[in-house]
Amino acid sequence: MIATEFTRDGLKLGEHKHITYQALQREFRCNDCGGRPVVKYGDSGWYACCGRCGGQDFIHEATLQHQKADAIEVLDGLPEYLRKLVT
Repeated sequence: MIATEFTRDGLKLGEHKHITYQALQREFRCNDCGGRPVVKYGDSGWYACCGRCGGQDFIHEATLQHQKADAIEVLDGLPEYLRKLVT
C-alpha cells in the first residue's frame, strides 16, 4: 500500500486507511526490500519511507510472513533442477 497524505501524527496508507507513524513502524515493512519504515522531516514536512531503500510502498508484517511461507511451499514443490535455478 502506497503511503500518502503525510501529517505530523500519521499518514494515509492505501485508499482509506489512516494510521499513526508508530503503528507504521511497529506493524509494517517495505514491500520492495523488507526494510523497516522510518519517519523523517524534510522540506515539505513529515513523511515516512523505508530505512533501506527509501520506498514508500508498505506491506503488513503478517502479510509478509504469509508470502514467505507460501514461497517456501512453492520451492519445496519444484523439481530439483528448477529449485537450483531459483536459490
